[in-house]
Amino acid sequence: MKLHQTSAAAAFALWLMIAPAKADTITTFDLSANVPIIFCVPSCTVGGEIVINTTTGQVVSADITFADAVVGNRSFTDSIFFNAFIITDISVADPAHTTDRMHLHLPVSNLIGYTGGPICSTTALCNSSPPDVFPTEVFSDFFIDNFRYPIFSRSLTPAAVPGPIAGAGLPGLLLAGGGLLAWWRRKRTAARLAIT
Repeated sequence: MKLHQTSAAAAFALWLMIAPAKADTITTFDLSANVPIIFCVPSCTVGGEIVINTTTGQVVSADITFADAVVGNRSFTDSIFFNAFIITDISVADPAHTTDRMHLHLPVSNLIGYTGGPICSTTALCNSSPPDVFPTEVFSDFFIDNFRYPIFSRSLTPAAVPGPIAGAGLPGLLLAGGGLLAWWRRKRTAARLAIT
């Protein structure tokens, strides 16, 4: 009996060390883009981040800011919709101005395993049609106050995140093993006292 309990505890500890984590990969991508100067007086700035679950291919959240001297600052964070077919279209609305919308086109058919890269822009058009249909070229843009601001160029790049701390899992494993051992000893002592 003693050997059986010890081997069960050892097998459990081994399973804890070997079992891989099954968590989804959530990646934050930084967006910075240029809008052609002819559309912005004197200039526009675009920036923010998009969070994508690259395991399931779902857009989790977006926080994009468009700043212009004429229209002011617009923050695109609401009603995230995306459609993936030949290209991926991520559409995000401005909650304060419900008709304002950002369309971000990516030249990938889905977001599973997405690692970042160029976006469809006026300098890098993307074909959104199936191969046997007349090509329809698209680019990313903003619709603000019924005016279209095309995105000139840029890309989505993974945001810098700190790496894991080496050895951080080992103390937790030792603590869990110690707790399991203490519980087992307490149980064994209680069983011995119940017999006498």
